[in-house]
Amino acid sequence: MVRQELKDEILNLPIEDRMDLMEDLRQSIEDEEPSFELTPEQRKELQRRIEEFEKNPEAGCTWEEFVAMVRRPA
Repeated sequence: MVRQELKDEILNLPIEDRMDLMEDLRQSIEDEEPSFELTPEQRKELQRRIEEFEKNPEAGCTWEEFVAMVRRPA
């Protein structure tokens, strides 16, 4: 199956299935050895976000809370 056909098929799935697939893809990437390097700008932004989180951890949410929020009906 070519990439565009696969993409079209995925986009026709119900949102719950797409969210599950997104989590599966994210996990598959996380499970592999990192094959990329962050740019200096990305490292700086990552550090900024870490510092912001450390100052106010309550402002964030867990992955589970995020998924629940996204899955809520509009």
